Amino acid sequence: MKNIFIKICLFCIVVFVIFFGGNSLIHATSDDKFCTVCHEWMDPMVEAYGQSIHGGANNHGFKASCASCHLPNDSYVKYVFKKKV
Repeated sequence: MKNIFIKICLFCIVVFVIFFGGNSLIHATSDDKFCTVCHEWMDPMVEAYGQSIHGGANNHGFKASCASCHLPNDSYVKYVFKKKV
């Protein structure tokens, strides 16, 4: 009985770490600064984006992220697989 309880506890801990760790990783890598680390050739587009209404140059200060337009937002699974590729 004690052995089963330990296995259940370990399983719950692993699931917790995978879920929240994975979610944190997805959030951290969705930042625009992270995108430009690999996409250095996009520097002219990044500069233009920063001066456009999408990049925060608007009356409200709203800023759309790269992931808002370039990654699917309808499904978490699609988002993860598209980001991986």
